[in-house]
Amino acid sequence: MTDLRSWLATVESFGEVRHVDGAHWDTELGAIAELSYRRPNPKALLFEGIREYPSGRVLTGSTGSARRLGHTL
Repeated sequence: MTDLRSWLATVESFGEVRHVDGAHWDTELGAIAELSYRRPNPKALLFEGIREYPSGRVLTGSTGSARRLGHTL
């Protein structure tokens, strides 16, 4: 694994990534991530198309499960 794209591809094959499109960077992103962390077996969240955010994506919960943490290390 040499970059985030390959990490994402592998973790997506585990079924442990949820894509979130169109969340607002200031009012929704943190709240959605927090609610996800409180669930049993939370998935990593990949926020895309973030409203009022210039560009890019935001990943949260990348090490939130033993399997993802082990793969990252």
